[in-house]
Amino acid sequence: PGSIVSQLQKSTKSKQVQVARPWDGEPRLGGLSFLYTEEIKRMHFDDLSPYSYTKMTSRASLRNVGWLTAESPFATGVAPPGLVEQISRATRIVRNPMRGIEGCAFCGHEHIREVVAGETLLLGMSEVWIPSPANEVVYIAPSLLVHYVTRHQYLPPGEFVRAVECLSADSDEWDTPRGAYRKLVRRYGD
Repeated sequence: PGSIVSQLQKSTKSKQVQVARPWDGEPRLGGLSFLYTEEIKRMHFDDLSPYSYTKMTSRASLRNVGWLTAESPFATGVAPPGLVEQISRATRIVRNPMRGIEGCAFCGHEHIREVVAGETLLLGMSEVWIPSPANEVVYIAPSLLVHYVTRHQYLPPGEFVRAVECLSADSDEWDTPRGAYRKLVRRYGD
């Protein structure tokens, strides 16, 4: 039930859909009977709020970090020593890849590429997962996180920074105290 426009809006939660009507005033799906355009509405979640971008479930508490938009304020500052390098290492591990690419709302660039550990990566199409060594929490950020920290001085929450600082050099050793991170990786990681 409902108009095609409302059906499209419901099916694209992260986008506002604008449909131009054909000569008879009725929107139509399929063919070339109408002009379809999209206006991107960026995804924003408050830092440390429960993760809800996808329907992933876990025994760990999944928490958002770094889902920024130009319309929402965020903490800024100088990144602690080593933070960018650790986030960069985590960014090289592609988690929960998506079909589209999210550009940077601050730069206005659609395709963001950063040199990460000597390799040029296209960002904005996957997530970064960081386990907490202190409790059963997994922090989930867009892969644009390294860009936000280096180019826009985004300063993630302290508990996230502490978790990142505890990461070992070998990502195979990363986990939460009771193993929820590794279970999450096995279930949804690749």
